[in-house]
Amino acid sequence: MKEMQQPASGASASGDEVTPQPEDGPAAGAEPDADPNSVVPPLLVRAHQVVARAGGTMYTSDLANALGMPTQQLGTELVKILRAVGVSRPKNGSVSPARGMPFRTGFTSETLATGIATYRVRAELAVG
Repeated sequence: MKEMQQPASGASASGDEVTPQPEDGPAAGAEPDADPNSVVPPLLVRAHQVVARAGGTMYTSDLANALGMPTQQLGTELVKILRAVGVSRPKNGSVSPARGMPFRTGFTSETLATGIATYRVRAELAVG
């Protein structure tokens, strides 16, 4: 009789359900690490992760819902975090997640990534 092979990490034998395994990294609901050097505000890192997974552009209201925050609070805090390192949003923050969708206030993963990189560079310069 042939032995059954173990399913790939995280997969069940039936294939119906995937259970995260420790070697798979953080569970889906787990808080992500803010930054390896702890220099980037955690909200900026989380927002970047969500926007990148959503395709690179998100309305502020949709991002706020995904992060479980009030829209006004998220917008105010993220803009303040970006401005602290001299990063501004193109087009005054107006984005359209897909062709044909209206322009509304939002964020792009590119802008958020620029903010993350700027925080890291400034931290390196402060140490050096």
